[in-house]
Amino acid sequence: MRTKTFTIENNEHNLNWVEDNLDTRDYEVKGNDIIITYFEDFQKNDILQAISEKTYNVVFNDDNNSNDKGFEATLEYCKNYIQSFNGTNHSYFEDYKGGIVQVVCNETGEVVYEEEVI
Repeated sequence: MRTKTFTIENNEHNLNWVEDNLDTRDYEVKGNDIIITYFEDFQKNDILQAISEKTYNVVFNDDNNSNDKGFEATLEYCKNYIQSFNGTNHSYFEDYKGGIVQVVCNETGEVVYEEEVI
C-alpha cells in the first residue's frame, strides 16, 4: 500500500493534538510544518476534522441579562480567564455575581464549561 502525506501548520494546538493522537512514525515536524503520513483518503479527512481548531468565548448570564467577552480563544485560555477572575470585580464578574459564567464554542454554540459567578 502506497503512503501519502499532507501538511498542517506547526502551532501549539496542532502539535499537541498530533502528539496525543498519532504514532510518532506517522508524522514529522519540520520547521513551521507538521507532515502527516496516511494510507487512505478517509484517514486524512478524519484527522483534519478531528484536529480542526475551535474557538471559544466567555459568556455571562443571569435572570435578566447576558454579555460576552467577544473572545476567539482556546478552551484553556477561557477556563483560565474564569478561574483567574471569578470572585473579583473584574469586567463582567462584578455585574453577574450569583449568575452563571460559561465557556461557549463559537463554531457550534455548545456550552463546554460553566460555573456560578461568585
